[in-house]
Order: sequence, then C-alpha cells, then structure tokens
Amino acid sequence: MSETALYLQTETSKFMMSIILKTKEGNAVIIDGGQPEDLPLLREIVGDSPVKAWILTHPHLDHITAFTSILRAGSDPLWPERVYYHFPTLEFMEETEPGEAWTLREFLEVEDRIRDCAVCVKEGDTFDVDELHFEILQSWDPQNPIVPARVGDQNSTGNENSLVFKVTGPEKSVLILGDTGPLGGDRLFSRHWQDLKSDIVQMAHHGHGGVGAEVYLAARPEACLWCCADWLYDEIPHYLNERLWGTMMTRNWMEWMGVKTHYVTKDGTHKILM
Repeated sequence: MSETALYLQTETSKFMMSIILKTKEGNAVIIDGGQPEDLPLLREIVGDSPVKAWILTHPHLDHITAFTSILRAGSDPLWPERVYYHFPTLEFMEETEPGEAWTLREFLEVEDRIRDCAVCVKEGDTFDVDELHFEILQSWDPQNPIVPARVGDQNSTGNENSLVFKVTGPEKSVLILGDTGPLGGDRLFSRHWQDLKSDIVQMAHHGHGGVGAEVYLAARPEACLWCCADWLYDEIPHYLNERLWGTMMTRNWMEWMGVKTHYVTKDGTHKILM
C-alpha cells in the first residue's frame, strides 16, 4: 500500500465497534473487532495484511467477543503479533457489573494463549506500528478505579474504565474513546485536556451515555466516527438524566461545534485516509 488508511467497519451484529488501520507497509492494526458475527467482514477488510497489533478497549460483548472466539479457536490468519489492553479484574467486574462480567470471564479462560504477545498498557505508554504512533491517555487504574454511583446498562464500570488513546498518522490524528462514560470523561479531561486535539474522534459509547461535551470541545475534531446502527443513531432515549445523554443530544453538540463530516456505520464501511 502507498497510503495510510482507517476503516470504520459496519456492523453485521446488532451493535459493535471495529476499526482497522492499514499502514503504507501493508500491515494492519485492529481496534476491538466487534462480535463473532462481524468476523467475516473484518477478514475481508484486513485481507492478507499481517496484523501487527490488536488493541482492546474494554471487555464487553460488542468489543471483544470476536477476538475471544479467535483465541478459543487457537489459530487464525488474524492472529496478532501484539495485543494491547488493560482490563479490570474479574473480581471487580463481578462486584460492580455482574451482568456483563461473563465476557471478561470467557476472555480470561483463553488469555494464556496470548501470553507471549500480550502488552498491559497504562497511561503515558507509547508504541509505533510503521508510520502510526499510539499514545495511551487513560487505562484501567486498579489503585483508582472509576465506579459510578448508579450502576446500570448505560453507565457501567466496564465502559467508564475503557482504554483511551490517540493515533497519529502522516496526515491525520484520531482520538479513540472506546465506551468511556461521563465519569471517565471527567478524569480524561482533567488530566489531558491539552492533549485531546485530534482531527477525528471516535464518539464515546457509540454516541450515547458517553463523555461530556467538554471532551469533544477540547478535541475540536473535523470529523466524527459513529459506531451506530440506524436505531442507535436516531436514538432519543428515556434516560435523559444523570448525564447519560442520548445520541441525538451528542449529535446536537457536534452540530453546535460546526463539525460537518460524520462517518456512521449504519451507512456502511468507511475508508478514511490518514
């Protein structure tokens, strides 16, 4: 390849997040990967590119179960050279988000299969894949975990403790927020507001119940990545309280900020040059 590109993968499952980066050298980096139903399209996008890195933001169904299924199989053309992640402990997830702990439990059952290539990342870490530079801005912190006062489907500990990082390519930078919620966004903004400026931003938690508007104001993006099926992109939910705003509210923020370019997975897979 003679270009650096980001692919925002459309969903085959009901909802998910999967982003693929390809370098000028023809190598690939996968972010999350979605659910097992999303694997055929993921394979098609990656093609014969070696997967140099697989980055996992947090251990939820719509983000890591495709990867877990690959680990369970034990061998796959998508098997990565390095896996970057930092998940909460199973004990923490079972205590604070018991309904979602099963995805982490299944991952841990096969985690040993990546023991030689797993990298536990933390705030301040950096690494490179060809011309792409990665900077970790926030990760799970066992000494200071984020625990919402109200634990529920939309404000969960798994989301709030998502990995957040910035990817810088030759022409564009991308801020990956995972499913970070309002509390995680508060911490991110307080520690890194000056580092958030990015050309492109992946909208936190699929655009709903994510970080506050101040994070997006600090990022000042030219374009937004929305991992949203049509039912989610047009969402006006019942839980418009406790800062858990719906997708329509987040879209209004972006309109107010003057962002005119939006890549939405409901419209298909998008290729963006970096």
